[in-house]
Amino acid sequence: MGPVSTYTNGLGKQSGRISLYTASTEKLSILDNGNVGIGTTNPTAKMTVADGRIGIKTTVGVSDHGITDYLPTDLQGSFYTADYYGGLYIVGVADEPDANGIQLLGMTNQASPTSSLIYLRVGKKSGTGITSIAATEKAFQFVNYTTDLVTILGSGNVGIGTTSPTSKLHVNGGDLYVSGNITAGGTIGGAGSQTVNTIDLTPEFPTAVLKGSGSGVMTSSFDSTASAFHNYYNWTGNSAAQAYDIYVRVLMPEDFGTWDTSAAITYYTNVDATPGASGVTLTAYDTADASSYAGAKIQTAGWTANTVGSASLTGTYTDGDYMTLKFTMTADSAKNAKIGEVKLKYNRE
Repeated sequence: MGPVSTYTNGLGKQSGRISLYTASTEKLSILDNGNVGIGTTNPTAKMTVADGRIGIKTTVGVSDHGITDYLPTDLQGSFYTADYYGGLYIVGVADEPDANGIQLLGMTNQASPTSSLIYLRVGKKSGTGITSIAATEKAFQFVNYTTDLVTILGSGNVGIGTTSPTSKLHVNGGDLYVSGNITAGGTIGGAGSQTVNTIDLTPEFPTAVLKGSGSGVMTSSFDSTASAFHNYYNWTGNSAAQAYDIYVRVLMPEDFGTWDTSAAITYYTNVDATPGASGVTLTAYDTADASSYAGAKIQTAGWTANTVGSASLTGTYTDGDYMTLKFTMTADSAKNAKIGEVKLKYNRE
């Protein structure tokens, strides 16, 4: 055959390729280099299919599936691109309850393989090649039709019930069940309700011992100011720099492990404006009755939450034994120093 430009039906020899025509349209091309194109006259691979799908079917023991939104009803499998968005779709339809829609099987004839038998890899464009995706970008997702089940990020974090896992295993909206043991190479802790506990103390404190060393009036009351409800002790001095001590003994719980990093102790104070020498000072003693924290005098006007982190609490804290909190309330004449609620926060062992 000589060079031709078109054929109605049949074979044609174009420059550099052999073509198959139907209805005057070139449907299949074979280039001189052996590349075969369906729907394209310039195949760049040994087989290139343009604007269509590759279908797989069997004629034995199957029936039409009827899921025509995804592939013709007589096909059991298909490869195709997602229109102008690109990407490759692989679709498989099972015809029996115990059959798999898609099954991947990697095998080797080696007795001691050293490589993965199924190896999945992701990446994104970098120049003419690819590079790793970012830590927060999604590498893999398992989805129940439109419901996200499992997400693996570029960092390796795995999310169950979340698409933005913030740790190596992040479970959201459900329980985690382990039938065996959990072994940790580090400390098991964190800010979750399963690892953190609190001890709340409200004036008048249980086990409190009150000891006045100055001249003044000690009372207890409740502040009913909107958004500032507090039970409190109030010390009012009769002359300058009068002091009053409140000792609170706290039984360390049996599950005590470590103090919370940022707020091991939180205590509320309220001191009159222009306090002079007035204020509240906290001293903590460990379970060996040794001083473990000596705080500065708090002189802030209005109710204030004051915190002590774990790094400031030295000493020994033994579960089942008592620690002591000493609040020294200092007040000038007709001035008020108040101590309100106290919260101790710790990590369970």
